[in-house]
Amino acid sequence: MNQRKALLFFPILAALLALALLHAAARAQAGSIGPAGTIDTPQTTPAAPSQDPPAPGIPAGYPLMSAADWQDFNDFITSMPATLTLPATIRVAVTGDWRCDVDAPYTVTVVNFVDYLQHVLPNEWPYYYRDESLRAGAMATKMFAWYWVARGGWRPAEFDVWDSTCSQWYAPQNPTRPSTDRAIAYTWDWRLATAAGEIFPTYYRADSDSCPLGTCMSQEGSNELANKDYTWDEILRYYYSARSPQLIYPRTFPAGWALQFNGLPGDSGENRLLIPLDDPTTDEPGPPVDVGAQDFTIEWWLRASPSAYPTTSLTLTCGVGQDWTLGSILLDRWLPEPNPGYGVSLHAGRLLVGVTGQPLSGSQTISDSLTLCGNAVVVDDRWHHIAVQRRAVDGQLWLYVDGRLDASAGGPDGDISYPDALTPTLPGTPYLAVGAWRHDAVSQTSAAPPDLFYRGWLDELRFSSTLRYTQPFSLPNAVFTPDAATLALYHFDEALGNTIHDTSAAPGGPSHAQRLYGGSVNGPEWWPSDLYPRYTHRIALPLILKDLP
Repeated sequence: MNQRKALLFFPILAALLALALLHAAARAQAGSIGPAGTIDTPQTTPAAPSQDPPAPGIPAGYPLMSAADWQDFNDFITSMPATLTLPATIRVAVTGDWRCDVDAPYTVTVVNFVDYLQHVLPNEWPYYYRDESLRAGAMATKMFAWYWVARGGWRPAEFDVWDSTCSQWYAPQNPTRPSTDRAIAYTWDWRLATAAGEIFPTYYRADSDSCPLGTCMSQEGSNELANKDYTWDEILRYYYSARSPQLIYPRTFPAGWALQFNGLPGDSGENRLLIPLDDPTTDEPGPPVDVGAQDFTIEWWLRASPSAYPTTSLTLTCGVGQDWTLGSILLDRWLPEPNPGYGVSLHAGRLLVGVTGQPLSGSQTISDSLTLCGNAVVVDDRWHHIAVQRRAVDGQLWLYVDGRLDASAGGPDGDISYPDALTPTLPGTPYLAVGAWRHDAVSQTSAAPPDLFYRGWLDELRFSSTLRYTQPFSLPNAVFTPDAATLALYHFDEALGNTIHDTSAAPGGPSHAQRLYGGSVNGPEWWPSDLYPRYTHRIALPLILKDLP
């Protein structure tokens, strides 16, 4: 189904249902990728197009089909209940030729379903395409094959699919690719279905001109959308829009989902979350998540592995100063002098909390800043509950790790919230960043290391307008629930897309966050969370998608 040049056409035979099925299937599936080896030569990833994919219509790639024929064909294709179990095997008619020929001699082999997809996807989707395109392709090839198995097969008494472009090009003699194998593994448990919960044939072709938008995905177009920062689920929803598609994850996890951050030097504007704090066009107060004017508690769960952090000889100074800015950034609400702010980072496996207060006089000095250094090692590949608290009246700071006080100190007092009348000098200024600096600006200190990203998991982030903890406490064993003191609450259970929902229902909210996905190693990445193994699975919120073209 890749680089299709023509459509195999069978005359419409309406007398017998079986012949009609064969006719429809042959038309829908004919034509695919070029000769073996054409995608094994690395190429530069195509740039994003200046135009969005074309509008729906009968493409030139279907010269033998009238609009009425195409509609009749689509009406003939049925859907199958999505509750069916994913096939363990698939029957493949092996001709040994990628070109579609339904009269060619063949032998039937039963193939493990995973192995089948691993030897289909790299032939249908260039392995060097963006990850989001490959994930969309993994879903399309999987659901296409599953549809024909569920339907009973191309020839029910004999086989489910051809090894050629009559179905999908299955070439076990060609090598699998790490990039396509990763895409298959990442999307394996997901199902694509109609709004009615039925699976459907996920047709795809090479280019948009030969692929009716709404019922067919362009492989080239999927990569172009990935270059425009569309996620794999958005790509699928765009190209199969006529099916009113939904993504279903039938498995449940006690702790839902979490985000894994993978930031590396050079990930400009990627591998982080941004939470808006202010509308720079007004001097009105920001959303509830803009803490600092009153007492606050910020708490979350994290898990990070020592192998993700290089050994460093950099020595940081605790106490007066801003040395926390030299660590791997977890939270960034820091502003250049003379503005107040705060942040949290990791260094040598321990937490650093930083606060910069309002200047005591006309000019701010370094004495208006504090770096509070934690003692507990939290980079040990285990989940840890972290709570940072500040009392506004005297600037007292507390750092709790796993329910125990880890460090405390008196810091700058007063209002450290985002200045409502500030005119930002950089686009990322009026935000709270999670996992990295807001706009890739490193510390003003020349000794700043080049590695300032958080690398690890994050789950259950809550902002509160009170000092929640005044003594050692038992670790939470369930999802955070909002109360009158909750200003913002992020469960990270969306599992799809780039919008992170604030579920606090705080007055003046919500304070939704935006995921900036991508990087040297893509992130932040959605993964099932193994936190809270004992509580009941929670329901994910509906997706909020960007405006599609």
